[in-house]
Amino acid sequence: MLEPGGRYYPLAFAAELPAPDVPRAVTETELRAHFNAQSGWRVLDVRAAEFVSRVGVVPALCACFERSSAWQTPPITRNPHAR
Repeated sequence: MLEPGGRYYPLAFAAELPAPDVPRAVTETELRAHFNAQSGWRVLDVRAAEFVSRVGVVPALCACFERSSAWQTPPITRNPHAR
C-alpha cells in the first residue's frame, strides 16, 4: 500500500521482443488508463526511456505517479472458504 502523497516509479518495456519468456510491452495509453484520478493517482510524468544491456538497447517507458489523498483503501474481505 502506498500512502497518499507517495510516489510510484515504474520502468517498463515499450517494445515487443521476439524472445520467449520476456515481459510484454506497455504503452503510455495503458499506463495512463490504469493510473488515473478515478483510481486514486495523479500522473506527474510519463516519458521515453531505455533499457541498456550487453545485448543492446530496448525502448522503455518510465513514469512517476503520485497517490492522491482522495483515494480510500478498499475494505479487506476474507474468503469464506479460506482456512
